[in-house]
Amino acid sequence: MPGEESGLRPRSSFPKRVFPLLSLLACLVVVARPRWLVFVQAAPSSPPTQFTNTTKAAGINFVHFKGNKGTSTILEEAGPGVCVADYDGDGYMDIYFVNGRDLYGRGISVRNALYHNNGDAAFTDVTEKAGVAGNAYGLGCVWGDYDNDGYPDLYVTQYGKNILYHNNGDGTFTDVTDKAGVGGLDFGTVFHTGAAFFDYDRDGRLDLYVGGYAKFAPGSQRACTIGFNVPTSCRPTVYGGTPAVQRISTTTTMMARSPRLRWRSGWP
Repeated sequence: MPGEESGLRPRSSFPKRVFPLLSLLACLVVVARPRWLVFVQAAPSSPPTQFTNTTKAAGINFVHFKGNKGTSTILEEAGPGVCVADYDGDGYMDIYFVNGRDLYGRGISVRNALYHNNGDAAFTDVTEKAGVAGNAYGLGCVWGDYDNDGYPDLYVTQYGKNILYHNNGDGTFTDVTDKAGVGGLDFGTVFHTGAAFFDYDRDGRLDLYVGGYAKFAPGSQRACTIGFNVPTSCRPTVYGGTPAVQRISTTTTMMARSPRLRWRSGWP
């Protein structure tokens, strides 16, 4: 009757035949879900690149001599340099290793090493023939054709006087450090580490930048510790920093404190 609640629910307008269809679709979704997951999984990654140590087979037997006696000095804590170039123009890259030296008068003879690439996965030590053994505690090196003769020349940073080796084009080199004026500063109390050839003024000639590291002289080693009083070599700031040396087109020497050097021309 009107105004009274009926015990009967309103008849649904949703077709009864739709319910079985929805149930079937639900089952299909549940069953098919693992298959969809399989399809979206990423393909197995390829094996990582592997390297094989062929140093011995290639004939390279260079061993870096640190030179320390007991606690290392700041000089001996500096890492050794290595640089690569095709110095003889045969199409194969050759390797130059920088070595340390005996600083304690023990008579230990060591030298830098130049390995010529034979082109057959092997190298030959040609240091003595090339004349690039070095003459002091070596730290860094860089190749660059500073005179534009087509052959890369070699610059070596050392504790003491640095060396510029001119490539003669016949497999040999000549020390032209004094002629070029790139020996560095304060020989015996300052050592330089990194160096770079680049044409900073775009005049077609390579310029040379040499980074200074610290002032250090024999007998000036200081005692420093780290952590729970563990002895260690001291930081460069303990000894005092050194200027960087910039040789411009083999004509002018400039000095600048490396942290304050800024180049803002926007080149290149």
